[in-house]
Order: sequence, then structure tokens, then C-alpha cells
Amino acid sequence: MANTLSADLIADIVADKGLTVLNNRLATLRGLTMDFSADPAVRTADGTLQPIRVAIATGTGSVQVNPSSFETGDTTVGSVLIQPEHISKSFHLTSVELQQSQKFERQMVINLDTFANAIHDRVFANLTAANFGAAAHTGAQSAFGTSEIQDLWAAIEDTDQKFLYLDGVAFSKLLPTNTDSFQVSAGRFAGAYGFDEIIHTSRWSAAETNAYGFACSPQAIAAVGRRPDMHESVSSDMTSQQVIELPDLGLSVEFNQWVSRATRARWASFDLCFGSAYGAVGAGTGALAVSA
Repeated sequence: MANTLSADLIADIVADKGLTVLNNRLATLRGLTMDFSADPAVRTADGTLQPIRVAIATGTGSVQVNPSSFETGDTTVGSVLIQPEHISKSFHLTSVELQQSQKFERQMVINLDTFANAIHDRVFANLTAANFGAAAHTGAQSAFGTSEIQDLWAAIEDTDQKFLYLDGVAFSKLLPTNTDSFQVSAGRFAGAYGFDEIIHTSRWSAAETNAYGFACSPQAIAAVGRRPDMHESVSSDMTSQQVIELPDLGLSVEFNQWVSRATRARWASFDLCFGSAYGAVGAGTGALAVSA
């Protein structure tokens, strides 16, 4: 009789691949105002997901010198209402994949990539001229360099934190030319060129036409993430449910397994209730770079 991966080994592979792939592919979320929780999403009476309001700090009062009152200078906090969506990537698990860890791991990576892309695209759909105005820089990716970085940095100069997202061509123009230059880790520069982080991403199809760069503060875009709230009758059909924790992001993703009643085939899915929206806190929180 062929060996089958144990439940413990499957759980270990899912946790390992989920952490590795999602932490890398969802680096997009690092520069946002995040409201992520391991709590389940709340549904209304008709079964739709309930919107979530996210607070965004937009300013503060002046500092008091020799104050007569210590109850002044409060923080100004705005908010944005976000409608989450249940994002699910399901896939069939064959008996061969459940017997060979290498093939099972490959299934995890391929489907985690696709799952992460769906989340990423919902963030980048907010990268429009309607939200952030005319591009701070217009020019070819192949000519991207320090001058172009200066344009983007200057466009968000008053923000407390600065993140920069670039496509592969533009990002490659910033790569070190020798080992004495600053270090690159998993497609990210930390603290280079005056940005808290510069992040490579290859998916721009959901953004403004011809966009390939975006500089922002966390106030530019807000995002929410919750675990799906599975109905009791649905949960009872699951052969296993596992939560993948992403501690760097504070995000929790569900991995579910079940056996089809119709075909008796083994199925699995990654699930997350996720949404994002333009922060709407005024000019200077985000700036685009587009090709000519």
C-alpha cells in the first residue's frame, strides 16, 4: 500500500509554504494602513459580508510649550469604509500529491501565488489618477534612476513614512553594482534613497494604465483582512481547517480541506475576507510613475 502524507506533515508543509510565499508576495501590504485580525468576518442577515470602517490618522494639533492645560493638541483621525470580499482559491488534491511531499508542496506554491495575486490586485486597483492625480513622473522604466526617485520622494515629502513600489525593469535600475552597496532582500530595499522600503512587484494590470511605480505613505490606502466565518453546516464537511499566520503582517489565512460528496475527490482551498480602499486623506500621500 502506498504511503500517504500524515496530517501533521501536511499541516507543516502548509504552514511553511504559506508563510514563505505569502510573506513575499504580499509585501505590497507593508505600506498600507492595515486592519487585519484573526477574528472571523461578520456577515449580515442576508449572508453578505459586513463593511468595516478603518481609522486613519490624518494629522495632529500643535505641541504645547509651558501649557496651562494638558488636554490640547488632539490627533485628527479620519476613517474609510471598506467592503471586504471573500477571496478563495480552491484546487483538487490527487492521491499522488497526497503521497509525495514534493508534488504536494508544488501544489501549495502554485495556488498560493494565484491567491496572493488576487489580494494584490485589489490593492493596486486603487492606484488611479482619479485618486492620486497626475503622475509625479512620466518616463520609460528603462530610464528610471535617482532623478526619478527624487520626483516621487518629493511628491510625498511631508509624510512620516515612505514606501515605493516598482516593476521589475525600474527596480533593476536601482540594484547594487558591487558588494559594497546596500543589500537587497527578497526583492526589497530597506531604508534606501530616503524610503522606508522599496518593494518590487510585477503585477500592475489593476492599476492606472501604464503605471509602473507608486510612492506612498500608509495613509494612501487602507486594507482589512478577516478569516471567513464558516457556517456550522459547512464546517462539518471539512476534513481539516488550518490557520496560516503571517506575523509580519498580522494577517491570518485559512487552509481548508474536504471531500466532495458528489465525486469523493479531495479538495482544498485558501480563504480570506479582504478589502481595500483609497485613504482619501488629501494630497501628498501617494504619487504615480507611468511610462510615456
